Amino acid sequence: MRAGGLGRVGTRGLTDAWGAQCQGNHEAAWTSDVNAHFRAMAWIVQQALAASCGRTCTAAEVLAALRATYG
Repeated sequence: MRAGGLGRVGTRGLTDAWGAQCQGNHEAAWTSDVNAHFRAMAWIVQQALAASCGRTCTAAEVLAALRATYG
């Protein structure tokens, strides 16, 4: 699997404010049922699946789309 976070998007746009926002999201997730980063990753996966096979994906197509997205 490819690296997530900074390993995936790089550090070019990284600022102290963005780092603080990310840290705050993770801290809030400890006491919540919501994690903004996980939701964003789920959205990325959904987009890959929709582009690959729409709403009619077989299990094999889902796995292929995930492999194509995450290596």
